[in-house]
Amino acid sequence: AKPKGGGKKKRIGKKDSVTVTARLVIETEQVHKLQGWIGHELVRFNGRVLDEHVLYAGSRDGFSNELFHNQCDGMAPTVTFVVLGNKRVFGGYTSIPWSSNNLPMGDRSAFLFSLTDGHEREALKLPIVAHVGFAVGHYRDRGPLFGVGAGSDLGLNLDEAKLGHCRSSVGTTYAIPRASAKDPVVSDTFMAGKLDGWDIDDIVVYHAVDRKEPNALKGALLGAMGAKPEDIPRNLSTSAEESEGGQKSDAPETATATDASRGGLETASAGAGPSTG
Repeated sequence: AKPKGGGKKKRIGKKDSVTVTARLVIETEQVHKLQGWIGHELVRFNGRVLDEHVLYAGSRDGFSNELFHNQCDGMAPTVTFVVLGNKRVFGGYTSIPWSSNNLPMGDRSAFLFSLTDGHEREALKLPIVAHVGFAVGHYRDRGPLFGVGAGSDLGLNLDEAKLGHCRSSVGTTYAIPRASAKDPVVSDTFMAGKLDGWDIDDIVVYHAVDRKEPNALKGALLGAMGAKPEDIPRNLSTSAEESEGGQKSDAPETATATDASRGGLETASAGAGPSTG
């Protein structure tokens, strides 16, 4: 699909290979969890990044909402990674194509994830629990938004001068652990360690290729984290029992009581506009 954000989609070659300055290698167990969650392989045995599937990387393309939309609009499914200087790695998955229609969009398959908090916390998936029609926000003057409203669960403004406006306060649209659900301090610090003003190493968006394709995206995550081929285990694979990714959602959906109760959260009503400045 051709991007709708203006400009010609960039073809990425080997010489433009992305290296995220993450200063860490994601553990095998965490990668397996992410593989199972999105139903697509992100680990390749030789650890080489398949560059044609790296749609956007701030460190390579420049931090810009316009560039994000030029290169990601019309593409699905995608996985967005945020890599911070404090070694936290987190992000979001959506099964529907990004666009610049200035609307919130529904996607029951969307979720947020925390791969590492820089310490001992295991990888966690944060599913949608309410306001499904606000799963993602497609705004031309913003980057990836998850949980659009008065307080985005994850809102990224990719313009260089506004990177400090990136923010995360989970628990409105996407779940956080039940014990933390009513604690606003935890909501604001769960993903990045603080609400905003992050030390961002990189923001990378991948086109997640179905595992049935011969050139499935098997090495992207470990490669993007700066892992050397000799550092990557040779036995990374995905079991047949892992579930496939969800279907696309073409129109905004309405959250149900079942959606909200699934995560056991008490959530506030979400507004219709983006929250990052």
